[in-house]
Amino acid sequence: MTSPESSQLVATAGDYLRWGRMGTEVFHDALVVLDARSADLPSLLPGWSRRDVVAHVALNAAALCNLLTWARTGVPKPMYPNDAARDRAIAEQSRLTWCELSKTFMQSAARFAHEVEEMPPDAWSRTVRTRTGRTVPADQILWLRAREVWIHAVDLASTTTIDSLPKDFAMVLVEEVTTALRGRPDVPALRLEPADAATGWTVGADEPSDLVSGPVNWLLAWLIGRSDGTGLSWYTPSRKPLAMPPWL
Repeated sequence: MTSPESSQLVATAGDYLRWGRMGTEVFHDALVVLDARSADLPSLLPGWSRRDVVAHVALNAAALCNLLTWARTGVPKPMYPNDAARDRAIAEQSRLTWCELSKTFMQSAARFAHEVEEMPPDAWSRTVRTRTGRTVPADQILWLRAREVWIHAVDLASTTTIDSLPKDFAMVLVEEVTTALRGRPDVPALRLEPADAATGWTVGADEPSDLVSGPVNWLLAWLIGRSDGTGLSWYTPSRKPLAMPPWL
C-alpha cells in the first residue's frame, strides 16, 4: 500500500482506515451537540454554514463510493459528473432538516464503510481519478475520506478543534500540503519546523531563509487556512503571520 502522494512519511492503508473511522466518530459527535438552531451559523469554512459542511461531507462519502466501484469493477465512475453538479447537490441537500441531514451523513458513512469492506484485496492497487484530475491508487480513497472527516469536523466549530486531530495524521497531512505548496512562486519561501517533532518542511519556490515554528497541529491549521498563524513563532522580516494561498 502507498502513502499520500509525494509523502516522505510512512503511512499505510491501515492507518488511513483507522484515521477515517476515528474521524467519522468525531464528526458524528460534533453533530450530536449541535441542533437546528445552530445549523445555519457560519462554519470555519468561509462562505459555508454548518449545514453546508454536513451536506458536503455526506455527499463526499457517496462520491468516494463511486471511486471504490471504479477500482472494484475497472469501469470508470467519476466522483461527480462535474463541479457544477457537485455544487448543486450540496445546495439541495443542505436544505434538508437538521435531523434529516444528520441521518444522511450517518447513512452515507455506513455505506462507505460497507463498500470498503467489500473491496477485493487486489483492487486497492488499481488506479482511479480524483475530482481534481489526479490519478491515484485506490487505497488513497481511504486517505481522502480520513482527510475529509477530520478537517470538516473542525470546520463545524463544535466539539472538535485542530488540537483534536491525531498527531500522526496531522504530520502526514502537513507533508501532503507542503508538497503541494513547494515550488509555487505565489507561496512565501519558508522553512516550517514543528516544536513537537524532529522533522521540517519547506514551501515556496525559492530557498527559504525565514522560519515558522510551532506545534504540528497549529502549523497545519495555518497551512490549510483554519488559522491566521497567531500562536506560531515567526522568524520572518516582519515577524508577523503571513497569508498562505489555497493548497488544493
